[in-house]
Amino acid sequence: MRQAVRMHPALFDGPGLFDLPDATPANEPAAGPVAARPAASTPVPPSHHLTETAPASTRDNRPALAPSSGVDIGTAILLATDGSCLRNPGGATGWAYVRSDGVWASAGCPEGTNQIGELQAVVLALSHHPDVPVEIQCDSSYAIGCATAWKKGWQRNNYVNSQRKTVSNLEIIRELHRLIDARTAPLTFTKVKGHDASNKWPLNTAVDVLCGEAALATLQAKAPVSNSGVLEIDWAGRTSRGSAR
Repeated sequence: MRQAVRMHPALFDGPGLFDLPDATPANEPAAGPVAARPAASTPVPPSHHLTETAPASTRDNRPALAPSSGVDIGTAILLATDGSCLRNPGGATGWAYVRSDGVWASAGCPEGTNQIGELQAVVLALSHHPDVPVEIQCDSSYAIGCATAWKKGWQRNNYVNSQRKTVSNLEIIRELHRLIDARTAPLTFTKVKGHDASNKWPLNTAVDVLCGEAALATLQAKAPVSNSGVLEIDWAGRTSRGSAR
C-alpha cells in the first residue's frame, strides 16, 4: 500500500521530536558546498512531492543503488542525511538518508543524542555508496565539520581536540573517517537549512521525517531498528541546489 509522505511544516510541530542539536565546536564550516574529495558532477535535482512505494533492496540488505528511475550512477548521487533524538541527550535516536531517485534507508538505537544521529546518518549513507561520487545535503554543521574541516587535525592529533580532550562520539567518528579515507570516488557536502517552511531543500524535508520515524520506531521497539524503501518522486517540482546560505 502506498503511503503519502506529506511535506508540510506541521510535521515538525510535535514536542521534543526534533530537539535543537548539541553545541558545535568553534570555526564551523561555512554554508554551501564543502568537498571532502574533489567536487562531484551535477546530479539530478530533487523534487517537492514524494510518495512511498514498496521497499527495494539488494542481497546484502542495502537499498538498491540504481532503481528503475534511470538515474545515471556515473554522475554524483545527490542525497540528504539527518538525525533525530526524541529526548536529547539520552533518548531514542534515529537517522536516515534519502536520495534524489527516492531510495532511502534509516536506523535507530534506544539511547543517543542529536549529534550521534547526525553522524550515523552520514555513516549509513557512505557505507551504502562506497564506490560512486556522492553529494550529501546536510543541515548539521557538526556532522559536516567532523567529515571535513576537523578531520585531518583530529587524525593527526590522535583524536584529541584543542581542549586536550578526546573527541566526543569517537568510535562513530573513527568509522566515518575510515569510510571517507577508503573512498576512491568524490564526496561533497552541501550545508542546507533545516526545518525550512519554504521547502527549498525537499530532500532535507523528507529525510527529517524519516529519521523522526526511525527514532519513534526504536522507542516503541526498545531495541535497534532499521528500514529502507523507495519514495516515488514527482519530477514536476524541481529545485536548485548548491546555493545554501
